[in-house]
Amino acid sequence: MKKTRAKITLNVQHDYITLKLPVGNFTKSYGGTKTSGQLVTMKGAFDAIDNYIKNKSKETKKNFGEIMQELTNPDVMDALVPGWDQPKVVVLAGGDTVKFSEPAYAKRYPASYPVAYVKGKYAYISVPNKIGGTENIGFPLYSLEKI
Repeated sequence: MKKTRAKITLNVQHDYITLKLPVGNFTKSYGGTKTSGQLVTMKGAFDAIDNYIKNKSKETKKNFGEIMQELTNPDVMDALVPGWDQPKVVVLAGGDTVKFSEPAYAKRYPASYPVAYVKGKYAYISVPNKIGGTENIGFPLYSLEKI
């Protein structure tokens, strides 16, 4: 039986083009380039995709849209960003205790925290504030791990 691959799509608008991957988005526009979702935390992913587009543009004289269309080929994405089709799935519920798995958050919040509630792709955790109380702050589910 043939294994099906995750789908890669392009969203083409007047002033930007977004490459939609299971792990996040890569957007190129007149204002610049950005990533979102888990793609942000994947080491080297942004540079690999951005450099591919820049280099291909110089070599082939194609526009960004044509080159980004090439990125919808799973084999090309496998070479550039291994793991692009394997999003991290974290299932949490209110009352769970979590710690951060992403270094950017773990440095600021090194302890473990209770989950107040989960809404969509975000878990809202109870974090102590400066005046001695707690406040609920939302973080992406992929940045947390259950203890």
